[in-house]
Amino acid sequence: MQNEVYPPLEEKLDHSARGDTTDNEQKNEAEESTVKFLPNGDKEDGEVKIQLDKEDKYDGFVGMGKEELMRYADEPFWVRMRWALLVFFGLAWLGMLAGAIIIVVFAPGCPGLEKERWFNGGHTYQIYPRSFLDSNGDGNGDLKGVLAKVDYLKSLEVNNVLLLAPYDFGDKDFGNHVVNHKEIAPIYGTLKDFDALINELHAKGMALIMDFVPNHTSDEHPWFVASRQGTSHNDCYVWSSGKNGTSGQVEPPNNWLNIYGSSAWTWDLERGQYYYHSGPKEQPNLNLRDEMVKKELESILTFWLDKGVDGFVVRDSAFLFESNNLTMDEEPIAAAVATLGSAKPGYKDFEHEYTTYQNETYEIISEWRNLINAQLAISGGRRVLIVDGGLVSGMAPLGADAFLNTGFLGTLDAACKAECIENTIKTWGMDSTWQLGDDSHSRVSSLRGDVKSLDMLTMLLPGGRVAYYGEEIGMKNVDDISFADTVDALALSFGEAKYKTVSRDAYRTPMQWSNGTGENFTSSAEPWLPYGDLSINAAGQDAASGLGLYKQLSALRMKPAFTKGKFDLHETSADDNLVSFTRFVSGDDDAEKFLVILNVGDADETWYPPGNDSAIELGATMQVVLDTEGSGEPYEANFEAFNVTSGAGYVVKV
Repeated sequence: MQNEVYPPLEEKLDHSARGDTTDNEQKNEAEESTVKFLPNGDKEDGEVKIQLDKEDKYDGFVGMGKEELMRYADEPFWVRMRWALLVFFGLAWLGMLAGAIIIVVFAPGCPGLEKERWFNGGHTYQIYPRSFLDSNGDGNGDLKGVLAKVDYLKSLEVNNVLLLAPYDFGDKDFGNHVVNHKEIAPIYGTLKDFDALINELHAKGMALIMDFVPNHTSDEHPWFVASRQGTSHNDCYVWSSGKNGTSGQVEPPNNWLNIYGSSAWTWDLERGQYYYHSGPKEQPNLNLRDEMVKKELESILTFWLDKGVDGFVVRDSAFLFESNNLTMDEEPIAAAVATLGSAKPGYKDFEHEYTTYQNETYEIISEWRNLINAQLAISGGRRVLIVDGGLVSGMAPLGADAFLNTGFLGTLDAACKAECIENTIKTWGMDSTWQLGDDSHSRVSSLRGDVKSLDMLTMLLPGGRVAYYGEEIGMKNVDDISFADTVDALALSFGEAKYKTVSRDAYRTPMQWSNGTGENFTSSAEPWLPYGDLSINAAGQDAASGLGLYKQLSALRMKPAFTKGKFDLHETSADDNLVSFTRFVSGDDDAEKFLVILNVGDADETWYPPGNDSAIELGATMQVVLDTEGSGEPYEANFEAFNVTSGAGYVVKV
């Protein structure tokens, strides 16, 4: 519909295009143009008409012509401006290109793992800091010593370093005897040393995981000192007034035992009450139902997260809560009682329904996990919360991201054959973490001698590998430590007659870097614990040695068949010494496939193909790409009936 007031758009454009009015004419027309609002009588519809007295001759700015633009373009100022902008943006582009090239070439390579599986699928190296390397000659390992060996860790294809309890500790039990959760033990160095270590690990593409000790503190901790005095932190620990015994004396409130088989309750003269301890009496349990304790523990996690820590292992997770009803006695297992005779039941003779795995344990683990998962790790995946081996149900880490598999710890003696190993694998699941030792269990080399085949097993199973320092060179226990040389405070508390039954010193001796006592773990003539057999050392091992094999396995496990492939375990009989399985990427016929064969017995065996029980087709002749015999180059072999030497292992390309 044609507007009665405004001229058609065609007329306006035609009028502007002609450009045939003078400046004076335009000025006069602008002055004569007025707007009138015409009254609309008494009409109630509120209609208002607007009329221009003169035909609208709006001439907006139509830009500069080509000739005018060219006149300005040639002025020296604009010429210089164009050149300056050209140079500026050119240099900026070159700078960004150079930066991208530097990042691609020099930045640490990303691990060949899915970023969310950096722990569950990674290679983790446990370090007991007091025994790894002494940097200052005082006989004790420290954080600067760990820093000095970061390149060594990188040569092992390590993805993660698990630093065992470096916190400031009291006079007993080292790192677990915590007196300050936010400080490094002076014997290990300073927070500045810690910052330098984590920065270097991150620069080399490795994550740092730390122990988290929320179950207890040292009895020297300021919280406990204040709690027993009644000045503050009154409810931060588990206290009880006890009960009246048959003789009229005050007794512990129940029959609960600590893990060493004695009463879990100790009377404190200063407060006049019993306090609860699931471990030694020098480590009172925290009351995790107390809001102050919960906030303090969250503050501790946040403190280390802010420093860049990528994950935590919750220690003693089974004991975080105990029943709120302290009057309940635990009942011994009937089958155990039947074999005891007149002896008193010990810790292992009870079910511990009131002192382990309470429902609140899983709730608080979930709360900590949510706090930690909110931040990213160096891998690009989430930071993780891991629980030690106890806190599992159906082998799932309830509330946590992962768990440490303890199935092989202390169990792989010579009596554990193929069926024993296969049962452990099936029990703990196909996406577990596999470890052969730690600071509280015997080194596996002392249980069964040469363990190259077990290294091959745990490196190539699905899931993560958690190695204890020195395993890569075959370090053994040092079992002949005298009572005078013992430093394990728990062992000393048992006295000279029984100290060896609980001492952990044998598993914590210094890393053996060379075959001499001078410049080895320390320059001191007196390391904090004695060396073991120095013929076993890192410097004296070549490509055909245990260390050489370990490095080859570390590289091999990064292939797709092992990082994301399927796992098919071949069944064995009760008297069989052979363990075999295949690893392959399902649905990808072009991807490499591997067969692993291990002889875990003490006699040579013949391996036969599993036939229809195999998930993939196996050839009659295949290529051995790696073995524990130090064969070197790959070689072809007939596998219709393949001889497997005692203790040997073979990786075969299918």
